[in-house]
Amino acid sequence: MTGSAVWETVAIDPAGSDRWMRMLAESAMLTRIPGYGELADDSFMKAYR
Repeated sequence: MTGSAVWETVAIDPAGSDRWMRMLAESAMLTRIPGYGELADDSFMKAYR
């Protein structure tokens, strides 16, 4: 996946996560849209941002 640039980094993009969750909800795969903060704890990444 890194070779195709689908995943350029292991960091989760908050906006991308929100878009993905909305798509899943629109497809009736979720009953509610979880926020990024509910899904990921990226406190360890603060030094890299």
